[in-house]
Amino acid sequence: MKEIVYLNGDLIPGSRAMLSPFDHGFLYGYGLFETMRAYNGTIFRLGRHLARLQQSAEILNLARNWLLSTWQKPATMSWKPTSSLKPASGLPCQPAKVISHRTRLPAKTSTVFVVARKLVPLPPETYQNGFKAALSSWRRTSGSPLSAIKSTSCLDNVLAKQEARAAGADEALLLNQWGFVAEGASSNIFLIRDKKLITPSLESGTLPGITREVVLEQLNPWG
Repeated sequence: MKEIVYLNGDLIPGSRAMLSPFDHGFLYGYGLFETMRAYNGTIFRLGRHLARLQQSAEILNLARNWLLSTWQKPATMSWKPTSSLKPASGLPCQPAKVISHRTRLPAKTSTVFVVARKLVPLPPETYQNGFKAALSSWRRTSGSPLSAIKSTSCLDNVLAKQEARAAGADEALLLNQWGFVAEGASSNIFLIRDKKLITPSLESGTLPGITREVVLEQLNPWG
């Protein structure tokens, strides 16, 4: 069964999804992405993901007007990982990823690519045995606006993850320039100390994760 993806307003086979080699997203990592999870075809916290995407687009000076209007079609789809992005399976949950980046300067248009795939959950024993984490030599810059967005230029996270795996760990812990814990290479961090839940502040350089936000809302529903 062919995988169907969303590319610039059209649903097409993944094998036909092509990108110009001169695209600035490809050449310079000038772009954004969001990874979202859907339950029974409904994306969890879609509004928050779109808001973060919009805020990030403003930081990167990507075309702003097209963003939400371009998203009207994929945002109203039922996200089922099948031969199309329409209802077809009874899977309880699955991830969807959107990638948006500038085609080239000074163009006012951007490429929007969306794909939904079946979620492959980790086996129960993984949670029972736990994960290993290792401190990375790569650093997060707390004062950089880029620390607050999910940029496609995330080579430091990739290299930190490789470094951790070479050390026999599952995840890398990144410190900021002051030596304080900021986040994981692909996760936000929570600690429990004296029966209190602790997480790095946004000022530390951590990404304002959607799941992080949900956890904090549950602890303090009144804000």
